[in-house]
Amino acid sequence: MQKVIIRHLTGGRAHQVDEFPADSVRELIVGRDAGAAIRFESDRDDLVSRQHIKLIRDVSRSDAFQILDLQSRNGTFLNHQRIYSAVALNHNDVVQVGAGGPEFRVEFQPPPLNMAPKPTREVSPESIASIGTRATRESFPSSPPAIPGFVGGSRPVGKATVERMLGDVFGRVKTESNRTLSVAVMALVAILAVGSVTWLFLRQLRAEQIVAQERNVARLQEVNEELKKNPAAADSVREQIARLEEQLKAADQRNDANVRALLKEVKDRAEEANAERMKAAQAREAVREAQRQEQARQQELARQELETRKQEQSKREAAAQKEAMANETFESLLSRATEQFQHGHPKEAFGFSQLAVSKDPGRWEGYELAGQMAMKLKAYDVAVSMFQVAVAKAPADTRADLESDLNDAKEKARK
Repeated sequence: MQKVIIRHLTGGRAHQVDEFPADSVRELIVGRDAGAAIRFESDRDDLVSRQHIKLIRDVSRSDAFQILDLQSRNGTFLNHQRIYSAVALNHNDVVQVGAGGPEFRVEFQPPPLNMAPKPTREVSPESIASIGTRATRESFPSSPPAIPGFVGGSRPVGKATVERMLGDVFGRVKTESNRTLSVAVMALVAILAVGSVTWLFLRQLRAEQIVAQERNVARLQEVNEELKKNPAAADSVREQIARLEEQLKAADQRNDANVRALLKEVKDRAEEANAERMKAAQAREAVREAQRQEQARQQELARQELETRKQEQSKREAAAQKEAMANETFESLLSRATEQFQHGHPKEAFGFSQLAVSKDPGRWEGYELAGQMAMKLKAYDVAVSMFQVAVAKAPADTRADLESDLNDAKEKARK
C-alpha cells in the first residue's frame, strides 16, 4: 500500500479528496478540531464532533487500517452499520460521520489484491491492546472509558453542539409553555361560557320567581276576598296558605342548592385556569432565566478570552522590549532617557536611565540622569542614593555640581 485516499461524498466537503502516505501514517483523526488530519467545518457539518473518529494503522501490517469511534455524540456508521468498537477498514468502505452527517469513501492505492469486501467484525480485546486503544462502549454510558489524548477520560463538547443542545431544551420548554398557555386559554373560554350560562339561568330563575310571586299575591288577594264573604272557611284557607308557604320555601331551597352547586363549579374552573396560567408564566420565566444565564456565560467567556489576549499581548510586548533592550548600548539608552524627558515623560526616562546604569554600572552619567529623573518624580530618597553613587564615580572637576544636587535632594528628603 502506498496511499490512503479519503474521497468525500456528501456534506460540506463533498467532491474533495484527502491523500496520505500509508507507510508514514500512524493514525488519522477525523473531526472539527483544528488539529484533525481529516477536518470538517463547524458551520457546515455541525453533526461532526471535535474529535469524532480515529483511523489507526495496524503495526503488524502496513496495508491494514482500523476505524474507532471516539465516543462521539452522534455515532459512526461503517457501510450504514453503526460501530461501537474498533473494526477493520477495507478498500471502498463508506464511513458516515454521525447519523445524517457527511460521508466519505476510503480507498487504498494501489488497491489490495482481494477486492471483495470483508464482513465487518469486532476486534478482540487482545488486538485492541496491541494497537494501544481501548474498546468503545455504547453512547452515553454511566461511566465512559478513557480515550487516549483526552484529559480525565472525557472529551470537551463543541460550541455548536452546546448551542444545538440549548436550542433543543429551549424548544421543548417553549412547546410545553405554548401547550400550557393553550390549555389556560381554553379553560378561560370555558369559564366565560359557564359564566354566561349561569347568568342567563339566574336571570330566568329570577323572572320565574317574580312571576310566581305575582301569581301568589293574586291568589292571596282572591283568598282574602273569599274570607270576607265566608268567614267560616278561614281555617281551611289558613291550612292552604301554610301548605303554599312550605312549597315556596322548599322551591327556594332547591333553587339555592342548584345555584350554589353551579357557583362552586365556576369557582373550581377559575382556580384550575389560574393554576394553568401560573404554570405557563413559570415556564416562560424559566426560559428567560436560562437565556439570561447563557448570555451571561457567553459574556464571561468573551471577557476571559479578551483578558487572556491582553495578557498574552502584554507578555509579547514585554518580551520584545526586553529583547530590544538587550541590544541597546549605554549611550543609546541614555539618549532615549533624555528624549523621553524632553517629551514630558519623566517616569519612562527614569526607567531608561536605570537600564543604562545596569548596562554599564561604571558610568556616573547614568546615575546622575537617574537622580535628576527621581527628583522630577519626587522620589527624593532614590535621588539621594543615585547622586551619592554619581559623586563617588564622577571625576573631580564635576563633583561640585553633583554634590550640590545631592545636598538639594537630601534637604527635600528630610522635609
